Amino acid sequence: MPAKTQIRQIFYDAATREQLDSGFIPLDNSANERPDWYEFWVIKNYLERNALESDTWYGFLSPKFQDKTGMDSNVLLSFLDACETSGHDVFMAPAHWHDNVMFQNPYLQAEVGGHTGIVPLAQRFFDHAGLSIDIESSVAHSENFTFCNYVIAKPAYWRAWLRLAQIFFDVTEHDSSPLGADLRNNTSYMVTRSAPIKTFIQERFPYIIVQQEKMKSRSPGPGLIPALIAQRGAIDINTLSLLDSCNLMKIFYSQTDCQDYLQAFQVLSREAFGRWHSINNNKEAPQ
Repeated sequence: MPAKTQIRQIFYDAATREQLDSGFIPLDNSANERPDWYEFWVIKNYLERNALESDTWYGFLSPKFQDKTGMDSNVLLSFLDACETSGHDVFMAPAHWHDNVMFQNPYLQAEVGGHTGIVPLAQRFFDHAGLSIDIESSVAHSENFTFCNYVIAKPAYWRAWLRLAQIFFDVTEHDSSPLGADLRNNTSYMVTRSAPIKTFIQERFPYIIVQQEKMKSRSPGPGLIPALIAQRGAIDINTLSLLDSCNLMKIFYSQTDCQDYLQAFQVLSREAFGRWHSINNNKEAPQ
């Protein structure tokens, strides 16, 4: 049975309106009342103002979705049809896949990628929200995480996301405690720029929600994602193979809780980073 979908693609002006995929529903954010919240503001507002239909897949994508994933609406819809058949609740459209698979989780990636202090700050927020999560030991991979909020999911996921988002928004906007003040700080972004650190904390919520709610999530699949990336010619095949191995070790660890897989990942991730660094002159390093 084909998946029922309501996938929206956000636009901000006439130029971004022209970039939209005709297979998605345009979502107007030309007012852009809170640019400091990026897509978070748009998603939260939509979910607060609209009832979601059961058994329907919802997504809220940026205009750059195809550029970042290599997927157009037809490809995405075919994967959602497969999810409908397999009984999954959440689909992760892969963006910045190398950063996802090369590091144990996206918060550790952010910590060493320029957002210094994000791990302890995010941990303080999750403690405040009453979530039982230890960021340092948590593991994310292609099947339970993607960047850019490129998550397409059934209503149960979005209800859980909204609950967490509302707590996060409230403490960030209104709390006078040290936690609220720290969440209102900026962090480095794109080397020469800065952006609110809250943006990078909320972007990394998806795997936390999937794990906490024990949802069935998937991506195009460990083998297919490298193929999608290879078609774009962005990463050489040897590096892709190494990164895919990193991802597989994390998936196997998550499925079995066997420390051997996590240790194998740690070895492979350092090798992958060395290769990535030599190719891209990147300054990040896995932990």
